[in-house]
Amino acid sequence: QLLVKALDTIGGKIDSMYYVLGDGNVVVILDLPNNIVATRLAVSIAATGLLRPKFTSLLTVEEADEAFGNAPIAYQEL
Repeated sequence: QLLVKALDTIGGKIDSMYYVLGDGNVVVILDLPNNIVATRLAVSIAATGLLRPKFTSLLTVEEADEAFGNAPIAYQEL
């Protein structure tokens, strides 16, 4: 409930949550306004010393297209 309240104040919400086997115990998928908010949240959580969050930003196809723009991308066969 504390996380839900914190997310409300920054315009975010929990999209889904999973218990996992392996690295870490829980995966929480958050819907946040932008990567700046995500970074601030990660730093705030880590600063408590209670958790060591790992954040991964997900991009939609449209966001990736916008981010990469017309950048020349060279592919190499391995």
